[in-house]
Order: sequence, then structure tokens, then C-alpha cells
Amino acid sequence: MVVKRNKESSLRDKTKLLQSILISRATGGLDAKDDDYEGLRKELLNQKFLPEMVKVNRDLSQFWSLIKRHSDTYQERREFIWSEFSPMLNPDPSLEI
Repeated sequence: MVVKRNKESSLRDKTKLLQSILISRATGGLDAKDDDYEGLRKELLNQKFLPEMVKVNRDLSQFWSLIKRHSDTYQERREFIWSEFSPMLNPDPSLEI
């Protein structure tokens, strides 16, 4: 997975990229790099709606330990990750972010 980001990337772009890295890893993709995950995680760690799984898993190996226990199927893993990122990517307009 080639990760393209820069300091001007929007919060939404960084969040979507982080989500993509996790989905790749959760569905057998080994091309996701710890450096990319760790860098994005560090940049987003103070965000209110960042999923707990990102807050507690410092690298992709820790994330893999979590996600492989969560579900046996790739589809269920994708749906779980999408639902965890939904508050950040699709915020409720009535909530203050």
C-alpha cells in the first residue's frame, strides 16, 4: 500500500487513510506499513471520535491481535472498522466536534 500524505492533508483524508490501512491489514493485506499507521495514529490521537481500537493499539501487530479475535470473516471485519470510524467520518451535525 502506497501512502500519500502531507501536512496539508485534511483531517478527513488522514482518517480515511488510517481506516484503509486497518481494513487492508484486517483482510489479509500485508502491504500496510507500521510507520504509516503509527504516524497517522500519532497525528489523530487527540481527536474526540478516534476509535478506541486505534487509541489502544500502538502498531499493526497489536491491531491484528484484536481484529483476528473479533471476527473470522473479512466482511465482518470491514463492517466493524467502518462502524468504528463512522462517528469521525460521518459526524452527527447535532454534536459538537
